[in-house]
Amino acid sequence: MNFLKILSVFAVVLFFAHLVYADIKVTSVEKSGAEYSISFNNSIKVSGIKLINKDGKNDIEFPFYISKGVIHKQISVLNRDYRKYLINSIEKGLASDIDNANDRVSFKINKFSALKNHKSIKAFMSVIFDGLIEVECRVLSGKNGLWIAWPSVKKESGWSGVFEFTNLKLKNKVESALILYYNDKNENGK
Repeated sequence: MNFLKILSVFAVVLFFAHLVYADIKVTSVEKSGAEYSISFNNSIKVSGIKLINKDGKNDIEFPFYISKGVIHKQISVLNRDYRKYLINSIEKGLASDIDNANDRVSFKINKFSALKNHKSIKAFMSVIFDGLIEVECRVLSGKNGLWIAWPSVKKESGWSGVFEFTNLKLKNKVESALILYYNDKNENGK
């Protein structure tokens, strides 16, 4: 009897979690070795996520890199309840019904730090998606102009992206906004 009660409470919590996070849903969870990849709204994919045990409870660890002894987080969850939703999605392999998942994702530019004396890196920036997930990125200058570098990790075979857009329309919208923001701040000397 207790099992049924727990199961029904879990179902209600999961139902309301999907309502609360109606804008950015987990649309797929894939496991490769000890790492997971999560797709959000069929538009964004984050790879290299680990499920770790922290103080007797499961938690998620997003990819990071270490430079000069400092840990640099590239992807962060900004809401504790949403973090629990992601952990539950990984543990149970649950994903929202793809047909009902809204492929629109809102975003805002959050951090901006320009570099004056670097050959190719022009700025460090971050984007917050639907107020729940923050992703660090860099504005780089190349032979074809400015472009955006998204989080990646170094592996034996070279660099591997851990953040990608699977919706090219969203990618173009976000990257155009980042470059426009950079140009505006750069022109105004801020």
